[in-house]
Amino acid sequence: NSSSYGGDALTVTVANTGSPETFNFLNLYDSLSNSKFSVRGDGLVTASDINVEYLTVLTELSVDTDLDVSGDGAMRSLTLIEDASTTNTVLDVSSTVAGYTGSVFTAASTTENTNTVKLVEVSNSDGAVFEIAGDGVVTVHTGGLLVDAGGLEVSAGGLVVDAGGATVDGGFAVLDGGCQLNATSGEALTVAGLASVTSDLTSTAPLTVSATSTSFSNSAVLKLTHELASGADDIDFLRGVGDSTEIFAIDGNGTLSTTGDIRGTTLGMQPQNDGDRPACTAANRGDFYLNTDNTDDLLYICMLVSGSSSWREVTTTAI
Repeated sequence: NSSSYGGDALTVTVANTGSPETFNFLNLYDSLSNSKFSVRGDGLVTASDINVEYLTVLTELSVDTDLDVSGDGAMRSLTLIEDASTTNTVLDVSSTVAGYTGSVFTAASTTENTNTVKLVEVSNSDGAVFEIAGDGVVTVHTGGLLVDAGGLEVSAGGLVVDAGGATVDGGFAVLDGGCQLNATSGEALTVAGLASVTSDLTSTAPLTVSATSTSFSNSAVLKLTHELASGADDIDFLRGVGDSTEIFAIDGNGTLSTTGDIRGTTLGMQPQNDGDRPACTAANRGDFYLNTDNTDDLLYICMLVSGSSSWREVTTTAI
């Protein structure tokens, strides 16, 4: 009864030199002779119902039924430490029941929907790796996200890539809503390979290239390049095809070929027929019209000659 006693209140010693799994240090039974609590010779503790405030397990904890840590002596925290093996699984949560439809693992908090609480946090010696906040936000701090199968579907909220860009192998489809690419510097879109723009709209251009800066200068709205040092006439910078027939082409040397007319005007391109040209005046000097309908192949230029403006025919001999 000493208040300073520091020994063992109870010591049980068994002289059995055989296997320690064959005997119990202690075995407690209920009125029906059912074992409720036992301590085996190797230290294994088996209990049908146990309520403890503090429990230290040095080797292995096995629970055959339910583990309830929500009672009056609720477990404030649970720490599992593996300090011996380099390969053992520290925590294994599994269901062995055939046809199981429940939740193998549930992490819940009574705290309101907020990012101030973390439902799951995974870290290593370098710091945080992965976490799920109380508001559902999933953050991968390192290593990235790898989807081996099944793909990735975003039902709401969209997809934002703040840095590093996006690389797509196997195709990219925008089914609705269009696609907008913004770049404050450099190239917004680079396609290594073939690119195709198609549209089933009846009155909207499938491709529009615009320079929207009011100070745009010393550049090109659309730039086409090739790396051929010679033989560029075998390729086309630009080719127009209508009803499976080539209408016009600009080859790699810049030569323009067309099956239609070439018309130019300082007032803008205008539909004109032979004999239906506007009046030649000082205001539109330099306008030209080339008729190539195989009936009257002539080039007309609005020129100021001897103080008067008139359309002049350009032939192989003179103006």
